[in-house]
Amino acid sequence: MLADVKDEVDHYICLGDIVNYGPNSNECIELISSLKSVDMILGNHEQYFLSPVRIQSEITLVKEFFCFCINDFKHFETLKLFKKTVEINDWTFKHTINNLKIYKNTEINITKNTSIGHSHQQYLRRINSKFLLNPGSVGQNRGNIKFANYAILNFDHGSFKLKSIEYEYQKFLKQIVSLNYSNNCKRYYTSKI
Repeated sequence: MLADVKDEVDHYICLGDIVNYGPNSNECIELISSLKSVDMILGNHEQYFLSPVRIQSEITLVKEFFCFCINDFKHFETLKLFKKTVEINDWTFKHTINNLKIYKNTEINITKNTSIGHSHQQYLRRINSKFLLNPGSVGQNRGNIKFANYAILNFDHGSFKLKSIEYEYQKFLKQIVSLNYSNNCKRYYTSKI
C-alpha cells in the first residue's frame, strides 16, 4: 500500500486497530510511526493493549489473538500518543461513532463528513448531504484477506479514491501457522480467501 501511494500522498491517517489479529503488532507500529506525516487514531484493539481488562467483554476469537499478540508487544508508550479524533478541513476522522460497528447498510446519522474504521469494510456513503467513508483495512480485510483496502482523499479537489490491491497474504498465513496460533485463529483467515 505504501509503495502504491508514495507519489500521491503527503499525509497518512491510520484509523486504529493496528495491533492484535496477527504476529506483527510491533512491526506495524514501527512502520506507521516511521511515516513522515501521520496521525494515528486509537482503535478498540489498542485500547485492549493499554487496558487488558477490557478484553474480557470480547468474543473468544479476539481473546485468542490477544493472548498471542500482547506477550511480546513493546510499544505501549506509542499507543498512549494515539488520538481519539482528528479534524482536517471539514472532515472528522475517528475509529467509530458511539462504539458501533458501522457497515455499508447500518442506519446512522452524521452531521459532518466522517471517516471511520472499526468494521474493516470499505465503503463510501452519502448521508444527509455528508460523506461517511470507511477506507477498509490494509491488513485485515474482513471480506477477502487477499486484498489491502484503503482510500485516498484529495482535500483540494474534494475527491475520493477507494483502492484495493492484492498483497502477499500467503506469507502472513504461513506466519500464523508456524507460530502455532489456535485453529480458531487460523480458520478466521483461511475462511477469507
